[in-house]
Amino acid sequence: MAKRRIKHEQIANASKRNAIFGRRANSLLKKANELSLLCGVDIGVIIHKQGAENDSILWPSPDAFEQRLYKFLDFSNFERAKKMVLHEQYLEKMISMESEYFLKSMKRTEFKESQQLLSEVQQGKHLCQLDLYQLNCLNSTIDEMLKNLQKKDNELNNEQQQQQAQLFSLPPPPLLLPSPGMAAAMQQEIGGNDQLFTGPMSEE
Repeated sequence: MAKRRIKHEQIANASKRNAIFGRRANSLLKKANELSLLCGVDIGVIIHKQGAENDSILWPSPDAFEQRLYKFLDFSNFERAKKMVLHEQYLEKMISMESEYFLKSMKRTEFKESQQLLSEVQQGKHLCQLDLYQLNCLNSTIDEMLKNLQKKDNELNNEQQQQQAQLFSLPPPPLLLPSPGMAAAMQQEIGGNDQLFTGPMSEE
């Protein structure tokens, strides 16, 4: 079963919000502990609920958190900013990911609709029966199919040219010279044949 996507916005129901806060906070602290143990890094987590006084969570403990915080502040601004992720940057990244997911979903939906329309047209449905949106979807699908065919054709042509270039770049086969003994035998054989033809011709 696919996981339901969670909207990145505050939960309106207070009891549900508190329940999810407790579960997610415990899960966050467990992950922080695992990361600290597995990778040998110092991690400090502070969680403060809005509107709640003296209800902050300092992990792993208030003293340890304070030591790690001062250790971090002792670094120069340049060192601290190297891998720092600001909340605004995180939100921008999340918005970008959501937008990308939305565009991909739209493309998948349009592609499925276009495939269905193409199948209906092949079965005899006239183009005049399609509205403007359907015609645009069909046109986009056909363009995409043509681009894929052109790309495949270019790949095949490049592969063929590379194979031909490799064939032409092969060195010629080595010239096999006869050994001295074989050369003498060939000369003797050629000389014997010459004697057969250079002798006196008999008259009939």
